[in-house]
Amino acid sequence: MTEKAVRYSRTTLKDRIIMREIVQNLDRHDADTAGTLASPPGPFRAALRRPVGSKRKPVTVTIGGRPVSLLLNPQGRVDVEREQWLWEYVRDLVEGGRSA
Repeated sequence: MTEKAVRYSRTTLKDRIIMREIVQNLDRHDADTAGTLASPPGPFRAALRRPVGSKRKPVTVTIGGRPVSLLLNPQGRVDVEREQWLWEYVRDLVEGGRSA
């Protein structure tokens, strides 16, 4: 989808190259932090980034070695700070306030 957006955008070739590099860097960053406890897992982020008004679906994530099913309201945008805050909040609730 990102490739299509970059390809069909009405920008110069230089702008499209810059945009592609930015997206690739974001993808690399997501892949690098996907396994850490401090960062939200991919399915958690994907559920929050779905378009507003889309049907909510349960997302299962592992917290403290246990699978936890969550029902998240789609935000329709990328908001890394909010995603991080919400992930820490959910972890604190599941782990009983023990997360660092």
